[in-house]
Amino acid sequence: MTSTKPAPRQSHTRRSAGKSSVERKARREEFVVRTLRPITPPSLVVHRSFRARVLFALPFLVVAIGLLLVVLHSLLPLGLVILGVVALAGGAIWASLNFLFGSPHRILGRLNSIEDEHQGLEQLMNLLEGLCVENGISTPRVRLITDRAVNAIVVGWNSNDASLVVTTGLLASCTRIELEGVIAHELAHVKRGDMRDAAFASVACGMISLVTDRSAVLVKSLLSPSREANADIGGVSMTRYPPGLIQALLKISGLHTRPEGLTPSVARLSAACWFQALEESSRSRVVAGDLGVPERVGLLAEL
Repeated sequence: MTSTKPAPRQSHTRRSAGKSSVERKARREEFVVRTLRPITPPSLVVHRSFRARVLFALPFLVVAIGLLLVVLHSLLPLGLVILGVVALAGGAIWASLNFLFGSPHRILGRLNSIEDEHQGLEQLMNLLEGLCVENGISTPRVRLITDRAVNAIVVGWNSNDASLVVTTGLLASCTRIELEGVIAHELAHVKRGDMRDAAFASVACGMISLVTDRSAVLVKSLLSPSREANADIGGVSMTRYPPGLIQALLKISGLHTRPEGLTPSVARLSAACWFQALEESSRSRVVAGDLGVPERVGLLAEL
């Protein structure tokens, strides 16, 4: 009896065979974006943005109500007119304090940043200008903080008003590839419009930041939970090299990241917006989409 040989196994064909590198990269990015969407429901992002704008407008609403009561003084009892005067004055003071301490320009002015020459500034500017030209972004102003902390942040209302603040510790600690990843991450915030949401949140909490540490958590609760993860994806889309940002995240997460010269108010209002968030914004409650460094690195590894 003759034995029959088993049929040869067909070689496995990769699903991505025949696709260009650009198509494969687009598929990987689409995978990561699809992964983020179930984590952070779009309704939650819209709700937080709306809530930030409501808190921003609240003192102006108080002023408007007070002004209305004062204008109608001839038709209203004296008690309501006095209440209107109090509301008008209180709302004006509230709005003034919010802008005085929470405006991005005021925060930038109190960051003790400098514009002097630094040995790593030329490399920083070369990377920044190259990324901005390639991605059609207005080049932000650059300010340095002389501090051993390793961190960075963008401050402003929009892309035309943006300032990139970098610590000298970041320039000294990161390689060129890692620094490029950090800069691209910050530019992604500018390109995505995250700066406006952050500006509304900081102004809305400007007065509150004077009295309580919880204001840092409040600011974070007004921002999209997936803000940093989305900026990671946007950043590596600019550099086309995910390992650079991965290395930067892993390195910076183990270093000192809080600049020493921050005032309590500035630290509370900006804590959630630094490349490596400051401790003031940390909270025990888990929020959908608010990923830690290991989860962010895992998503970037898929790109």
